[in-house]
Amino acid sequence: MRAKSLTDSQTAWTTFLDAIAQARADVGCPEGGDSEAWFRGHTHADYDLMPSLFRAFKDPNEEPTWTRVFNKESDLFWEFAARARELHGVV
Repeated sequence: MRAKSLTDSQTAWTTFLDAIAQARADVGCPEGGDSEAWFRGHTHADYDLMPSLFRAFKDPNEEPTWTRVFNKESDLFWEFAARARELHGVV
């Protein structure tokens, strides 16, 4: 039973890798080329590309809001830095 499960996993993995290779070829990023293929994370091409940091703000380019965005990003950076130390055992 375990051998069959391993074979099924290998087949699934190979199928997955083949699908990726086909998708790269379909968008013009052949294997071995210097182009990168990126998935934008949304199925609708008309969906605005907006980093999640900015999505909470009506217009992140307005001056007062931009200051809030910068402050939020700074808070997130320092929060990450504090937690990363814990993960790496640095106190």
